[in-house]
This record gives sequence, structure tokens and C-alpha cells, in this order.
Amino acid sequence: MPMPENVRLEAEAHLDRYVVDLVPPHARDKVRIGYVAKGMAITLFEQRPHWKEPSIWAQSDVVRVRYNKSSGVWTLYFRDQHGKWHVYDPLPPTPDFVKILREIESDPTGIFWG
Repeated sequence: MPMPENVRLEAEAHLDRYVVDLVPPHARDKVRIGYVAKGMAITLFEQRPHWKEPSIWAQSDVVRVRYNKSSGVWTLYFRDQHGKWHVYDPLPPTPDFVKILREIESDPTGIFWG
């Protein structure tokens, strides 16, 4: 089931502004940051050229946020070294998507961007 369109569009508008400045212009041939919305979740990912074949970009998921339609809140998730998603406990679920982005950007635990 997809998230409500107005919720997705608002989140994507915030994400569009967020990801555009994450990678400085001089590094854009080495790293890309993007996102994909699927179902009730949005996943931020990082892409880098494959070390053997630089024309192929390898993608690594970094952050996931999941929308709960019944409560109207977003929950933030991080990915462990085995690719499993876990709830990010330092930030409780919130209806404020911008608050989620601030937490990802500040990354106080170093769990998202390292």
C-alpha cells in the first residue's frame, strides 16, 4: 500500500532540497545521494563508481523512514553491516519530517554517514 500522495509529495519536496547540497560540486563524479519512495517507506541511498568498472555505479542504502498512516508519524531506521534495518531509538517517531532530516544531517551517533 502506498503512502498518501500528499504526504509523499511533501516528504519528497524536503528531500529534494536536502540531497541537492549533500555532495559538493567537485565530488559529484565520485558520489551521488538519492532516494526512492516505495510503499510506506522512503530510502536514502549513496552511489559510488564501482572500483573495477567506474562506469557502473554501486548503490548502498543508508537511511530508511517509514510512514505510519494510522498515527501520522515517521519512524527513522538505520541499516546494520548485514543489511538489516533497525529502529533508530534516539529519535522517537514524529509527525515532523523535517525533524527526521535534521537528525540524519546531524548524525550524532555516526550511524548514518559514518
